[in-house]
Order: sequence, then structure tokens, then C-alpha cells
Amino acid sequence: MAVDPWGFDRERQAIARRLRTMRLRLSAARSAVFATVVFGLVFGGSGYIRDAVLSLRWPAWASSILFLSVLFAFFAAVEMPFGYIGGHRWERACGLSSQTFLAWLKDVAKSLGLGLGASIVSGS
Repeated sequence: MAVDPWGFDRERQAIARRLRTMRLRLSAARSAVFATVVFGLVFGGSGYIRDAVLSLRWPAWASSILFLSVLFAFFAAVEMPFGYIGGHRWERACGLSSQTFLAWLKDVAKSLGLGLGASIVSGS
């Protein structure tokens, strides 16, 4: 095992640099996708969702919770592939994580549940 002057493993440092580069590229792609999604919501998409929710004729509080939940689910669905690739697949491939896919999915479900709850509380 080759070690640099500060005592760091050179192979692991090369893996970390490669992973950082891949994550930067993934982040740029994620930003482009999210910008497109936000652009679509600003210019008509959110109005369509609002009208669909209001057509149910639920009480105002339930309609606002449903609207926030639909938006949250939409953004979560867009984020999921990026989270899987950058947060599970590449970390396993680089040997930085030993977490199984099911355990990762369970952590994501907990995070989404807490995020949805916080969104509803702060948005209502």
C-alpha cells in the first residue's frame, strides 16, 4: 500500500478524487433537471396541480395538505435517481459503504416521511 508524505493511502485518495468528479457532474445534471422542473411548475404546472386538487372540493386545509404532498412527491420522484446513483450505487462501487439497497431504501423512506411532515407543518 502506497502512502503519501502525510500518511494517506494513495489509492483511496485517487478513488476519492474520481468520486468527487463524478459527483460534481451528477450535481450539474441534477441542477439542470431541477431547473427544468421548477421552470415547468412556475409556468403552468403548479396551476394545473392546484386546479386538480381544488376540483376535489375538499376543505381548504385538506386541499393545501394534498397540494403540498403532491408537490413533495413530485420532487422526491425527480430526486430519487440522483440520490440512488450518488448516494448508494457509487459509494458501494468505491467501497465507501456496505449498506444494502433495502437498508438504503429504508433510510430514504424515513427521510421522505420526516421531510413531508415538516413541509406540511411549515406550509399549512
